[in-house]
Amino acid sequence: SEKGVGSSFYFTAVLGRQAASKAPARVRKSELKDLRVLVVDDNQSAREVLSGLLKSFEMRVDFADSGEAAISILEREIHDP
Repeated sequence: SEKGVGSSFYFTAVLGRQAASKAPARVRKSELKDLRVLVVDDNQSAREVLSGLLKSFEMRVDFADSGEAAISILEREIHDP
């Protein structure tokens, strides 16, 4: 390794095949209706896009712009559901 030049790394991995699995279970839209979700993102556009998508499944969406704000929302819900 040389400063300003970088490094090269090589490796070999022997991987086996994954065992056959069942197809993932499908969730019906009706099972999501009225489910409460909390979207947390510091990017307003991302919050709006994700909130809109979740609302299209008729979920009840709250959102926060930071982890601290999310914790406040959760604490408030614990004390005053």
